[in-house]
Amino acid sequence: LGYRNGKIALRYLLYAVSASFLGSVAGLAAGLNIFPRVIFNAYATLYTLPPIQIRFIPVLAVVSVVLAVACAALPAWFVCLNLMRGAPAELMRPAAPNIGKRTLLERVPFIWRKFNFSQKVAIRNLFRYKKRLLMTIIGVAGCTALMFTGFGLRDAVTTIVPKQYDMIQHYDMRIDLQKDNSAADMALLDAAVSDHPNISSSTKLTQEPVDVLKESQIKSAFLTVPETPSEFSSYFSLQDRQTGEPVVLSDDTVLITEKLADMLGLAAGDTIILRNDDGKGAAVTIGGVTENYLYHYIFMSPSLYRSAFESEPAANQVLCHLRDTSQDSCDALSASLLAHSAVSAVTFTSNLKSSAEKMVGALQYVVLVLILSAAALVFVVLFSLTSINLEERSRELATIKVLGFFDRELAAYIYRENVVLTILGTVAGLVLGVVLQRYIISTMEIDMLMFSRDLLWPSYVFSAGLTFFFAALVNLIMFRHIVKIDMVSSLKSIE
Repeated sequence: LGYRNGKIALRYLLYAVSASFLGSVAGLAAGLNIFPRVIFNAYATLYTLPPIQIRFIPVLAVVSVVLAVACAALPAWFVCLNLMRGAPAELMRPAAPNIGKRTLLERVPFIWRKFNFSQKVAIRNLFRYKKRLLMTIIGVAGCTALMFTGFGLRDAVTTIVPKQYDMIQHYDMRIDLQKDNSAADMALLDAAVSDHPNISSSTKLTQEPVDVLKESQIKSAFLTVPETPSEFSSYFSLQDRQTGEPVVLSDDTVLITEKLADMLGLAAGDTIILRNDDGKGAAVTIGGVTENYLYHYIFMSPSLYRSAFESEPAANQVLCHLRDTSQDSCDALSASLLAHSAVSAVTFTSNLKSSAEKMVGALQYVVLVLILSAAALVFVVLFSLTSINLEERSRELATIKVLGFFDRELAAYIYRENVVLTILGTVAGLVLGVVLQRYIISTMEIDMLMFSRDLLWPSYVFSAGLTFFFAALVNLIMFRHIVKIDMVSSLKSIE
């Protein structure tokens, strides 16, 4: 009809640009109001922050919209250019179907013979449409990886509290002592602790802040010196995270917590310098790395402390096991201990655990947003690819329908391919998700916190299950389109 190529392409570009632009505007509105608030509320549990102020930054908004529109418009433009290279007479005819070739499975007769006719057709169709195969696998894999990352982050976050306060810290109460207590005051406190009916056992320790120096790097930690190292394991477990084996606190070396070791690149046998508040420095050798999730600790024996800092460790904390941890009993115990002049504070592990659970609960909102976003994405990807597949193969499906296939058989003809591609994409997504989850954890962690490295089996099940659920939902929705295929119209469309 005389239209130029550019004008023809513009017709299709307008659709791609308008759809992507409207989606970008909606995404900007959601992104500015939902994600910043969720992330802010999560970190507000860790830090004291001023009220959130969300600012609209035009440059970032424009860049986001341009990138989104470009991702939709450029593929449409390249497809139009590729099609318009052909002669008009050729373009008016439907494209010839892809030539079928022998697949790899066909070259293995003892496997190929075990498939029935429908399964063989499905396998051949998968490899006939290689672009659709790759697009579906990559799309499903990416969405599954994002969902798995969300569930993996949930595992990393929610298991911190039980690991820290049930598996590592076993004491029920910590008593912080005043500085420069007299011997008489300490004797009174010791008698009160040992005679109290609700305290089953106790141990003293010295804990002081130190700077940890490794070459040009400096980190802060708590130097912990148990008065009786042989009893310390019943109050605080020193163990290797991967093997679960106990790590021994010797008189020649120190133990450091895992997050501190990772941040400074330390391992057993390395030497570090510890500098206390008085400015005294001591070079010590690391004997092992112990599991811990909240704060950084360095554990040292009393004898090594004496030789390193040339002074006696002054006990400033008492760890206690309680017989009754109910709130009323804890309140009464706290009041009686705070009446002693030697006591500055009393902290119960149950209160610390509640605060940590509150912090973890806020972080889970970030995880929930990620999971929901990935779930919506997998639905959109599968719906779009299935719609395109049905549209491109309408003549093929109409021909099969003419041959006598019922609607359910015709649907199964398409669904088999979708199921296989979904399985392949899900498996690839779970593998990719493990890598992505490890990376996200390493970037999300703050200095004082180490997320759990465990990946629980429900994360694999839920990620794969949600992917299959949305795949089944898409198939169910598309069944209506398959039923509505008009055999006559589809076969006459080329006329």
